[in-house]
Amino acid sequence: MEDTTIFRESGEKLYGVVKEKMNRQAYRSWQTMLNEALVRAAVIKYLKDHHFNSEEISKETNEQLDRGFLWIEKLVDELENFDRQRDKYPTLESYMPVLAEAYQSYATNISSLDESFEERRPKIISFEGIQDGQTNVSNTLKELKINFDRPLLGHGRSFRGIDWELEPNETYEIIITGNAFRTADGIPIKDHYLKFSTK
Repeated sequence: MEDTTIFRESGEKLYGVVKEKMNRQAYRSWQTMLNEALVRAAVIKYLKDHHFNSEEISKETNEQLDRGFLWIEKLVDELENFDRQRDKYPTLESYMPVLAEAYQSYATNISSLDESFEERRPKIISFEGIQDGQTNVSNTLKELKINFDRPLLGHGRSFRGIDWELEPNETYEIIITGNAFRTADGIPIKDHYLKFSTK
């Protein structure tokens, strides 16, 4: 994006909401974030234009949502609008004022975009044999079972089969990550920290 001034206000607002996720990906400015968003939206549009299956498109889209690009679906729609109006907007540069307007809408609605994605994430319902924050877990516990609110992808990491030896009077913390637990269309759980102590 060459003339970034028309994106400054919306870019700064969006970056303020997703800064932590962007920093983890080494995107340390709103300008870099907007450039990356455009590249990622173009990849999704490419998948659609070249008739990739819907599962692959969903996985790519959900990956970008999880990375913090909460407006990615709307940005893909905007690129499709641009593509349909090439007679009026022969270059992406000529479409920038329209894109800047769209970004103002994304910034205004960022909270609802965030809430919408969080609602789509699978959730942990319960742990069998242990409670989050429990302080009297038996050190003979050998297995951790996690119940989710919906089916997850049939492969990935699992705690079943890990041979652990819990020590008495110790505190343990396990990170259950979205990298390991996703729905079939690629929506990851929000990282969860399970902390417990043995008696």
